[in-house]
Amino acid sequence: MTGPITHVSQLIESDIDTSVLKCGSGPEPELYFCENTVVSGNNFILASSQEKPNLQSRYLAGRNNIITPEMLKTKNQMFLQGTYIIAGNSPSASSFNYYHWVKQVVSNILFCRKHIKDQMGQEKICILGPELDEIRLQYIKRIPGIEYTVAAKDAVYRLEKSVCSNLLWGAYDRTHHELFTKLFDEIFSDIDTSNIYGDKIFINRQDSKKRTVANSEEVEATLTSLDFNSLSLSDLPLDHQIGIFRNARSIAGVHGAGFANLLFSPEGQMVYELFQENYLNPCFSAIAKCRQLNYFALVNQVIYTSPDQEKNNHHSQKMIIDCEMLYNVLADSMGN
Repeated sequence: MTGPITHVSQLIESDIDTSVLKCGSGPEPELYFCENTVVSGNNFILASSQEKPNLQSRYLAGRNNIITPEMLKTKNQMFLQGTYIIAGNSPSASSFNYYHWVKQVVSNILFCRKHIKDQMGQEKICILGPELDEIRLQYIKRIPGIEYTVAAKDAVYRLEKSVCSNLLWGAYDRTHHELFTKLFDEIFSDIDTSNIYGDKIFINRQDSKKRTVANSEEVEATLTSLDFNSLSLSDLPLDHQIGIFRNARSIAGVHGAGFANLLFSPEGQMVYELFQENYLNPCFSAIAKCRQLNYFALVNQVIYTSPDQEKNNHHSQKMIIDCEMLYNVLADSMGN
């Protein structure tokens, strides 16, 4: 395949409505089939037949990121024959943000795979995606029939045929759809989820420099008094993380990507998400609603040790947990 690009689907028109980048109620999940797609390997921004960037595909790649026809022409040209699922974008989803990887990229892969397998009759599923770390590779290895091609950062890929979905775009950042639940249950239901961590779990953020807690020792003591076990999820393999969320009766923690595992939680589970007052993100409450979990949001004060800290990004600020409120909410809701 060495000729010019001759046709692309409606997905990659240059005049796409950018309102989809805003958070809110997402549209129905929709597949997009493309012929002769152009993909920039370092950030997975799609380009049209005129090699203009598609605005929707910039979402997970970083909305300030952009590519130009000149950039595409100077990179190595790689041609892939057959039908490929376009997995998603790096670096946000592939390296730094577990939530976007699980909620959007894995969902996109499962959605596209189901159609290729059920409607097109293909057992072997080819994927073009970014380089992955170990936990993300564990997801790929769990999906049957996958052949994963890692895109080189310095290359431009021209795909004979490709498929992706609007699950990757901004409309699905903070919304949820029952389709996600069905897709994950279908693929991950056979994982051995023996309960070795207890039925009350606190997800600590000792492994993160974002949204830290000033009174973490007091918080741990409060939760220990209610028989919660404190865990750092980044230390655990995928099967263990799934087991924790499938078996726990109660899950508590500061807002963070680990709550993406609510996709595996059983109906009726108690969920307590601790927020800082200046950053209330509804993404996990949407998952909880769809899975019929008992969800509580506890809002806490941000503290500033200097005037400059108030100007910092909210992800780098500290909060102080109201431990009296935390104890009372947990004890009352769990019937202690």
